[in-house]
Amino acid sequence: MHTGASLRVVLNTSPIIVLAKLSLLEKALELFSEAEVPRGVLEEVERKRDEVYQELSRLISERKISVEETRKRLSRLGLGRSSAILLALMKDKIIVIDDRRARRLARELGLKVIGTLSILKELRREGVLIEAHSRLREKSSKRALASQLLQIILSLRGRIHRAISTIYQYGSKSVVSSHSSSNNYPLVPRLH
Repeated sequence: MHTGASLRVVLNTSPIIVLAKLSLLEKALELFSEAEVPRGVLEEVERKRDEVYQELSRLISERKISVEETRKRLSRLGLGRSSAILLALMKDKIIVIDDRRARRLARELGLKVIGTLSILKELRREGVLIEAHSRLREKSSKRALASQLLQIILSLRGRIHRAISTIYQYGSKSVVSSHSSSNNYPLVPRLH
């Protein structure tokens, strides 16, 4: 992924959630010259009114992310994914989206597509993940999951995709320390 002033993106819901839960959303925005979310994505995030919503609201109020009133639904895709694809098409922007079906459709429509994995790789290349991990370790136990997931990501050396799956699969469930010789991960997720 080439970073810099030329990258104008539309963000879908899942990358916002993952990056916000890892306390990396604001840092990720520094990779782009312009970031936008459609109303459909904002509505999906607003439903929970959690820390992700708070972070997104703050970034919108600080004008680091702009909101476009696009709210359309495509066949077989949710409102957020549909709105993000349509906005990226209308504004000729790169779409940041993780869903396989939506990524395939976006590519078929001629869009450039990146995902959370690409952003995490770039942040890792720039040393941001190490800084973020140090900051998260100092915060309260509410951030323990994010800190542990970030530790997994830092230990992967090219296997970040599995960490993304862990984030999606376990969401806000706790992660406990365990050694597993079969996968060489210092932390293995377990449900309580």
